[in-house]
Amino acid sequence: MTRSRPDGPPDVLAREDLLQHVLDLTVEIGDVRALAGAVAELVRRTTGVDVAFVFVLDDDDRQLTLTGATSPFESAVGTVHLPLGEGVSGWVASRGTPVVLADKLDDARWRRFPQLRGEDFTSMASVPMDTSSGEVVGVLNVHTVQRREWDDGDVALLHSTARMVAGAVQTARLLRHLDLRRLEQQALCSRLVDVQEQERARLAGELHDGVAQRIAALSFHLSAAQEALPDVAAVSAQLRRAAELVDLTAAETRSAVRALRPPLLDDLGLAASLHALARDVVGVEVDVNVVPVPLTPVQETALYRITQEALHNVVKHAGARSVRVRLRRDGRSAVLEVKDDGCGVLPESSDPGGHGLTSMRDRARLLGATLDVAGRPGQGTTVRVSVPL
Repeated sequence: MTRSRPDGPPDVLAREDLLQHVLDLTVEIGDVRALAGAVAELVRRTTGVDVAFVFVLDDDDRQLTLTGATSPFESAVGTVHLPLGEGVSGWVASRGTPVVLADKLDDARWRRFPQLRGEDFTSMASVPMDTSSGEVVGVLNVHTVQRREWDDGDVALLHSTARMVAGAVQTARLLRHLDLRRLEQQALCSRLVDVQEQERARLAGELHDGVAQRIAALSFHLSAAQEALPDVAAVSAQLRRAAELVDLTAAETRSAVRALRPPLLDDLGLAASLHALARDVVGVEVDVNVVPVPLTPVQETALYRITQEALHNVVKHAGARSVRVRLRRDGRSAVLEVKDDGCGVLPESSDPGGHGLTSMRDRARLLGATLDVAGRPGQGTTVRVSVPL
């Protein structure tokens, strides 16, 4: 016989019905705390107990935390903690074995928690929430005010319910671990990029303060020597050639310094640096539009490098007349777009710029960003980077 309740599932005594309801909850509810509360209430209604609690092991498997509870103990959720091995619940979790107590106050393992008023309840059953692989992820407890003798059917029903919840808890735990690993990987990659850029800045400083200045001094002395010598054509020609080589070397050194670490990026920020990149492009009209976006130094450097590589590919391979560079905020992301009107690059084709697209994707991946390349023959190419803020 079943009795319908207006505020939830019916009080169904059939085991199959309870398990089906629990299965439905594990599919519908993704949040572990919400699932634990819903399952505890369903177990209470179906089994005739007075209260039900769901304890879940923390990620380090050292203590249980109350994660779901029936009325009037919902406010205690998250506030009750029990070290693994202590109390009845800790004992069950550490051994993976159910415990049934007709008079729980007589059991030496029982521990009192003021928030749960355990002394108000006489009997309890505690079953492990173990997965198919045998891993215990929590405990399901039920209590009654009146003394109750628990039979094998009661324990089997509770244990089957607990095992179904265990699968959902384990899945949530695995997803949480994956998210933590992803965040740790992103943090590590960010530190590696930061170290790399610091090393670039150091090398740029050494080139600028050492090599470049010495070349400038050498150029001065060559010019002075040329003016001091008699008008000997051969000597003068050699000195002029030496001076030209010095000037060329100095220009290349300055270019190398800018490539290692653009001074504008440190002095004036990303917007000014992108405009400077545009001015250095020869043979293609570049239009830059930058909306201020809160970026970290590592993110700014990566977007600068990606733009630099994208413009290099446009000049070398696209045959474009113009290119637009846009940086804007889109919700919780910063979006960079470099769009040209050239011959078009197919995303699935091989990288026409050698390792250009590969290096851009690698830089985006280090930021936890996404990089998409869209193009059609004769209709240009768009490189789009979305960086989470």
